[in-house]
Amino acid sequence: MTKQEFLRKINDIKAQNEQKKIRGFNDYNIFSTLHKDSDEVNLHSRFIHSLLDPSGKHNQGTIFLDLFMRSCSLDEFKIDINNAKVTREDHNIDILISDEVNSKYIIIENKIYAEDQKEQIQNYIKYIYDELDEKADIYVLYLTLYGKKPSDASLGKFKLDGNYLKNGKEQVKFKSISYKNDILKWLNECRVEMQNLLKFDLIISQYIDVVKSLIGTYKNSISDSLTDFLLTKENYKYFSRNKDRDEFRIYENDYEGATKQIIENFLNDLTGKINNELKSYGVIAENIRGERINDLDLIEVYTSSTHRFWELAEGRKCILFRVYSWQHGNSKNGLYIEIINNYNMPDEDFTQKQRFIGREIFGKSEGKRERQFHYQKILPLTNGNIWELADIIINDDNFLNTIFDVINAYIIEHVGIVRTINKNLEDKKFAKKFVEGKITRKELEQYEQ
Repeated sequence: MTKQEFLRKINDIKAQNEQKKIRGFNDYNIFSTLHKDSDEVNLHSRFIHSLLDPSGKHNQGTIFLDLFMRSCSLDEFKIDINNAKVTREDHNIDILISDEVNSKYIIIENKIYAEDQKEQIQNYIKYIYDELDEKADIYVLYLTLYGKKPSDASLGKFKLDGNYLKNGKEQVKFKSISYKNDILKWLNECRVEMQNLLKFDLIISQYIDVVKSLIGTYKNSISDSLTDFLLTKENYKYFSRNKDRDEFRIYENDYEGATKQIIENFLNDLTGKINNELKSYGVIAENIRGERINDLDLIEVYTSSTHRFWELAEGRKCILFRVYSWQHGNSKNGLYIEIINNYNMPDEDFTQKQRFIGREIFGKSEGKRERQFHYQKILPLTNGNIWELADIIINDDNFLNTIFDVINAYIIEHVGIVRTINKNLEDKKFAKKFVEGKITRKELEQYEQ
């Protein structure tokens, strides 16, 4: 195929898409038109607050707040939503739900791409105790795209211990929640509740599209045909070889979309293969890759369904397998299978000790990769980014099976001991010994029996 023929096909698809627009197909979104998709303050916090506020202009009372409490499994906090007041940017708190009659307060800290501020959450808690209610019962919800935990700097003197933040005798409830799971679940339930009110259905649907765009699951109604064209092996390889030429640069967004889709399809296939072929080992695999172009946290593998979405699992302690791409411009670059901590363990120095614990229990890892219990490089990479990975996937028809075979062997080798650790981590004495690196492989084998 000549360059002219290839570009003519792309231009033909673009022309067809223009005709679709004329006939009414479009991706017009009022939220994205007015704000960047990632605008935490002016888009996301403002819209979420507008629904949660019982006195808001939606005139639906407590319906949205009640659905939010249920979607995020907050029923046990027993806030009286009929007495609830929902405010935004009160002392810089993104969203604050207050039940002053019962001294209950829910802090929602909304983070998309912004970094945590020093002692941010600590200051919010202090403000409620000092200025609003010294006997307050506080619940902190840390909202991110995928449910990650807050930084130690943000927590200040508080330490995350399971589903609590603790500072001496002070303790408040804590939960990481995500746009990917909790917010989308809530929004879809809001749509169901409002299904007879077309205005609300359209508004909430458009906001759902913004959230899906952020987490990489939104399907563009216009450019899908061009993405499909570029997903064809020959077409993608041709474009990849020519992407730096001037005539091709105007299509770089379409190329990026196709690249993301190649990675997503591969990860879905690999996740499915792990779940199907390792079913007898009781493991659960989850595709966790972020939307951002070079975010290569790829797949997590849990030894029990109760450990799935570990950041949201009510502080459940566990260790897990992860497939991850390391990219730091040196010989460490590559695709890895690892055993990692889920960060719900006690002891602030735990992370520094992981490599020593791992060496004792799982054996020495090859290379110099740090802060993991154990790891194995399963694919050397030059750059470690998704462009390189997508090229490998496209060019090697057997790549899925090759990578799976290595992951399969690694998980089978270690899954028994990982499961034994996870079964015993709820025991405080065991967890303390494990965190301190005092559990030996021989002792773990006795626990297995």
